[in-house]
Amino acid sequence: QGEHGGAAVDVFSLPRRMGANPLMAYKKAMKQKEIKRNKKQSTERKEAREFLSDPAALGAEISRLEEEARHSAEARGKLSALRAHQVVLNKRLAADEKREPKELGYA
Repeated sequence: QGEHGGAAVDVFSLPRRMGANPLMAYKKAMKQKEIKRNKKQSTERKEAREFLSDPAALGAEISRLEEEARHSAEARGKLSALRAHQVVLNKRLAADEKREPKELGYA
């Protein structure tokens, strides 16, 4: 493993298109890894936003993940995150019930 946690990158086994300079090849590989991680996090945030606007879909996804969570650590992590989103959604809905329709922009 590398010094910053991730898997070590053997710069000498990288494809030739990465360039002759091992340092630049390493930086390019790390940049690609970062882009991949950011893309994954972005899609997860987008899914979370969709669930926060639809309580029924959130409940269905939680029940689906409860089955998967028995076998997968990744599913357990996602399940705990969705449960946290459900708590936020329930608090928001409870607060909205107390507000007047004019405050919510309906009247």
